[in-house]
Amino acid sequence: AWALGDETDGIRPLRVDLSRPQERDYRLRIQAEVALDALPAAVEVPAIEPTGVIRASGQLAVGTNSALQLVVQESSGLTQIDAAAFPRVAQPPSAGITPDTQSRPIPQGKAFFYTYAGSRYRLRLLADDIVPAYDVAGRFVARVKEDDLLLDAELELDVRDAPVGQLEIVTPAGFVVAAVDGNRVDDYHLPNGATPNQPTTVRVVFKEPVIGRTLLRLRLELGRGPLGQAQEIASVQVSGAKTQRGYFVVATETGIEIDPPQVRNLGEVHTASVPLRIAQAQYAYRFRAADWTLSLTARRRPAEVRAEVFHLQSIGETLAHGSAVVNYLI
Repeated sequence: AWALGDETDGIRPLRVDLSRPQERDYRLRIQAEVALDALPAAVEVPAIEPTGVIRASGQLAVGTNSALQLVVQESSGLTQIDAAAFPRVAQPPSAGITPDTQSRPIPQGKAFFYTYAGSRYRLRLLADDIVPAYDVAGRFVARVKEDDLLLDAELELDVRDAPVGQLEIVTPAGFVVAAVDGNRVDDYHLPNGATPNQPTTVRVVFKEPVIGRTLLRLRLELGRGPLGQAQEIASVQVSGAKTQRGYFVVATETGIEIDPPQVRNLGEVHTASVPLRIAQAQYAYRFRAADWTLSLTARRRPAEVRAEVFHLQSIGETLAHGSAVVNYLI
């Protein structure tokens, strides 16, 4: 059994009653927690001081598994050691407790390791958020069909410094979000009561916080036939991205032609030079920032009929024979 006494001068005594007297080494495990102020916050690491002992010494590990930055502001009575020198201790199992729950978890993120002789040490830290940084490499394909205009986007994220649990993506006005997927995507959410002809913000939630590279795929639809009038396509923007670069390809289905598009902040390149192969690609561009726009006008291509005729004539003494084979190419 254990009990906490009243606080005096910032110290609260902890009394622990054992079930029977101990004559050999005995390990006592204490778990405690305290709420932090809003970040950035100063953290005073409490020193647990055993009383009634001949001497006290030990090791101290201070760290975090979260996206926090820890800075040591003040320390005394402590000697910093290497992480490999910090002892990993697993207590033997007791009634109803497995060895896994007895082992002490060591912080896997930012951590400091110390040793001390005597329990009157002091450690003061400053904890603050680590803001994740990420770059985006985009590959966009606009497919012009007779009954719709589709925009397929592949967004490759490179996340650094801290994991990202969710992401906001701003899609261009006039398009409807049809699908969002990826190997590490759990779900996506659209705003309620979205305003027509205004950009839409999609909130993508990952299965677990992401760091490193990951791929997102989006499909946007115009929802109506695009032929006969100018259609403007604006960039897809990933909120908070440091850089957004990539390629944009315009393709059509058979029987549709496009006037030369009007572009802003897009550099035209050959369709064979982009790192993706798209059937019936008409135009290709490269961009270095997510501030581009493209306006295109598509129309049905007039039907063309071509004919190839093969003539065969045979002339005899009294008769002349002739035949023709006509191949029509429509």
